[in-house]
Amino acid sequence: METLAHVDILCLDKTGTITDGNLKVDHIFPMSEIPKRKANHMIQSYFAASDDNNATFLALKDAFGSERYDKEISKISFSSQRKWGCVNFQSGYSIFVGAPDKLLNQMPEQIKTALNQGKRAVVIGYYENLWEDKKEPPKEIHPIYGVILEDHIRKNTKETLDFFYKQGVDIKIISGDHQKTVSMIAKKAGLKDRNKVIDLSAIDRRFD
Repeated sequence: METLAHVDILCLDKTGTITDGNLKVDHIFPMSEIPKRKANHMIQSYFAASDDNNATFLALKDAFGSERYDKEISKISFSSQRKWGCVNFQSGYSIFVGAPDKLLNQMPEQIKTALNQGKRAVVIGYYENLWEDKKEPPKEIHPIYGVILEDHIRKNTKETLDFFYKQGVDIKIISGDHQKTVSMIAKKAGLKDRNKVIDLSAIDRRFD
């Protein structure tokens, strides 16, 4: 507490700090004509093979289940920098799970609406070959499902933020989520300047 007396800017994470971190799947909508049984087997194989254990992954795994219907031969773990993960399978295809703005060429209206409500959106898709590039996903990903997840603001969050503001402490939120989601969660939490959002992934970080 003595250290906080010298603080004038406090940076907070969103998930698990502003929100309670208990992500749950709100709804799932199909984006492909692949038969449901086949699609779910592909996705369950992904979750059985993946080593990811973040809150989003656990919520998705709980919703879809995990079962090895195909054998994995390599994988690219999800990272907050990439915002996607991938598993390559013996049958010669890859399953991708990640942010819509990273895996889709165009954002569906259902996802735009969800982001405007402060919810989180994830896309699950497949690529017809194996993929090993850890920097960029392929442009030919075929989406299978769009998944909307919901998080909840922690109790007394607004009162806590108001206390810091009264003490002259400015609050910043740092998050790997889509900027619209973060902005809307910030609005619900009572954050000032919630519309001043910066997407650092869009900034050229090269130095002369």
